[in-house]
Amino acid sequence: FKIAYKLILQTAQRPGEVRQMEHSEINRDEKLWIIPASKTKNGLSQTIPLTDTALNLIRQTDPLTDGRWVFPSPRNNGPISGYGLAKGLRHITQAAKLVRVTPHDLRRTAATLITEIGFNRLVVDKLLNHKDQSVGGIYDRHSYDKEKRQALEAWERELQTILSGKKTDNKIIPLEVER
Repeated sequence: FKIAYKLILQTAQRPGEVRQMEHSEINRDEKLWIIPASKTKNGLSQTIPLTDTALNLIRQTDPLTDGRWVFPSPRNNGPISGYGLAKGLRHITQAAKLVRVTPHDLRRTAATLITEIGFNRLVVDKLLNHKDQSVGGIYDRHSYDKEKRQALEAWERELQTILSGKKTDNKIIPLEVER
């Protein structure tokens, strides 16, 4: 679960999409994760550029899996459950005296901080795979893959700064997790 939480934060993708990630969706050479439309909330396929950190997280699951799923369930032939993902995070955050923290909050945090470091909402919306029903959104067919990669690479650097303790900010609460 810990790797899944980190990957949600690194990629800003929905917890359900991360927990259902399949090895066949990962192009390690091009550093891309292609989420099929059948797995997305809005029914639109999504291309996620993978940073080195995200790829390393995925590689950490390799010894644990030999099948279809990056995050296989220990109980069945499917991916880990949404309930299990939420329950695991609840244990971690309760120990830190935080209440009502969900895996989706990791996505929200990533989106907020990517905007805070200078990327506009359009790029963040494309990264989040939000459907744009405006006239501009209907006419604009650009993939924004280059901009999404730039945003995720900048976010990777910012997150490393935060995690290293070099960035001091009252809004950041360190969570100690037993290994």
